[in-house]
Order: sequence, then structure tokens, then C-alpha cells
Amino acid sequence: MPISSQAGAPTALKVLMIYQDAALPSSRIRIIQLAPYLEKLGIQCTLMPYTRWTCLKARHYDAVILQKKLLSFWDYCLWKRVKTPIYFDFDDAIFLRDTPKAGSYHSATRRRRFKRMLRLVNHVVAGNEYLTGHCAATHASVHIIPSPVPHNVPQRQHEQPNTYPIKLGWLGTAGNLHMLQAILPQLEKVYPHTPFELHIMSDQPFAPARPTDDRETFNIINTAWSLTSQDDWLATLDVGLMPMANTPWTQGKCAYKLLQYMAANVVAVGSSVGMNQSLISEGVNGFLVDDDWARQLVHVLKQNEAFHRIGKAGRTTVEQHYTYEAIAANWSSLLQSTRT
Repeated sequence: MPISSQAGAPTALKVLMIYQDAALPSSRIRIIQLAPYLEKLGIQCTLMPYTRWTCLKARHYDAVILQKKLLSFWDYCLWKRVKTPIYFDFDDAIFLRDTPKAGSYHSATRRRRFKRMLRLVNHVVAGNEYLTGHCAATHASVHIIPSPVPHNVPQRQHEQPNTYPIKLGWLGTAGNLHMLQAILPQLEKVYPHTPFELHIMSDQPFAPARPTDDRETFNIINTAWSLTSQDDWLATLDVGLMPMANTPWTQGKCAYKLLQYMAANVVAVGSSVGMNQSLISEGVNGFLVDDDWARQLVHVLKQNEAFHRIGKAGRTTVEQHYTYEAIAANWSSLLQSTRT
């Protein structure tokens, strides 16, 4: 039973939220920016970056959310002494390599540390069904809570019809620019059908090799990423792209680019991989691509008069299921229902 303060009312739940690094998107999105919304629901949150000795703070709290950390053996030994319930939160296939080695994504070290985490924690929270599928067989308390996206953001106002050139966009870190590079030859095939520009916001400019002949091609416009400017930038796009190869690693991605596009009323187009498939209803709130990006984008860009309807449907999807308010409510329900 919860300890009561006065008139039988339970005391506020005190939660220690431990993240890896404030500079990491997952730490910012799933922990740091979430905390104020949990506070509005009456949960007292304390934020702390991970160190070996943060486990000593745990006894002062009702619950600990430990985000995406795969503990070393010695850290695991320290955390084994913690009696406070631990919720392990992650949003990537952290039990695998992010790039293959000798053709394989398997990592014995990551797999061993991941299994160690499952033995340690009381509850597992993952960002999508693929990730929970790697936990359910060995853990009794596994829950899906998606990554939240800000929705009180500027929105694209689609003209009818949109003016040319249409603005395609890609938002992400430099480490993922290779996914955009992979579809560049197919984008070159689209341009003769519909004029467009390719807008990139990243921490490094995208400067790929381009055709050297005299054919007309699209312009690439780079904008340096910043947290304060990304929302305004997103609202200038017509179509947002999320290309991914179908690999064990990408199957664990949580469709966050698509969610950002959709929140901004931008038409979302993503590879038919992992969570993208469950998020997008084809032609209703966005579009999926199997392999042929050229064919699908020609199809999408011909429908520019429907961009307003599709963008609005995408935003509605976000408003119903992926806002910070909705995700905080999911966390609050889980924390309260498993409170001891």
C-alpha cells in the first residue's frame, strides 16, 4: 500500500530519471523533455546523468527510470543492491551493432549486457513492438511506450496547388546521412518529372558527388541543425523523407523523423521498415516506400493538391497518440499501477 500523507491521500510518487548524455537525442526526447509533463501529473521527477554511483541515490525514490544504459559487470554488481523498482527504458536495438561487422549485426558483448539488464530491472519499457519482442520471452513486465514528439510547433500551410519547386526535406544527424546518400540516384530520376529542392538540416552539411554532365538536377540546400530552429525549418517543407535500409538495426528505430514531419503538417514518406509500417497508413497520413523511391516519389509529388489533407491526417495521428501529454499519461499509468 502507498504511504499516505493526510486524509488518506497517497504521497506524490518520487522518480529518479537517469539518462546517458543530455546531448543525445534519446536522452533529450524520452527523459529530459518528458519530465515536466510528468510533473504536471503530480510525479516528482529528479533528473541525473548516469555515473557509476548514481545507484546510491536510488533509495531516496519510489522508482528509478534507467534510460538506455548497458551496464558493465561491476556497475551491475552495484545496482544489484538497489531495492527501489527499476524501469529500463530504451528506443534502439541496443543489443545489436548499429553497423555490421563481417556482415553481421550480432555483438556478443551487447547481447550479454542486454540480458544482464533484463535480469536486473523490474520493468522494461521500449519504444516499439520489435524491441519488446526481444524482451518478452525473458521478462515478465514488458511495456511499449513510444517516443513523444512536440506538437505545439509551427505547421506547414500547404497552398493549393503548392508552388514549384516542391521542397523535399531530411532532418537528422550526420551519422545517418549515408541513408540519404543511398537513395540519391533515385532522387535524380524524380527531378525530370517534378521540379524539387532537397533541404537538409543536420550537424554536418550534405555534399555528395553530383552528375558531371549537362543534365538539369535539383539543388541541395543545407541548414545547420539547432534545437531552437528545427521546428521553424520543418514547417517550410512540403515532404519529409525517412529512407532506411531494412536491417536488424533499423527495424528497431522508432519512426521519430516521420513523427516530426507529421507534427509539422508535412507529408511524411518513409521506408517500409519497422515501426514506419505501423505508423503510416498508405496515402492517408503519409506514404511508405519498399525499394523504388523514384517510382513512389513521382507518385507522391503528382498528388501535391492532396498535401493539405495528408499532412493534416498525419498531424492528427500525432495529436492522438504521440504528444508529450499522451506519453506522460502512459508513463504515469504504468508507474502508478506498478507502485509498491
